[in-house]
Amino acid sequence: MSVYVVDSNFFIQAHRATYPLDIAFSFWKKVKQLAEEGKIISIDKIKIPDACDAFDVQFVNTMDMFRQLSESF
Repeated sequence: MSVYVVDSNFFIQAHRATYPLDIAFSFWKKVKQLAEEGKIISIDKIKIPDACDAFDVQFVNTMDMFRQLSESF
């Protein structure tokens, strides 16, 4: 199983640009579900592209992550 690491920018950009908490409830419900299942985890004080380079793992954007997980909301 792949695990995706998301940083604070994931939450900020999703809320501000595309999925406001008061309108896109199903998006945030899906994020919570994936976190509870251990499919996504969150960290702070590190830039995700830098962490991906350090661990030689692929960096993907939010929508590509959901596509790779075959998730929809």
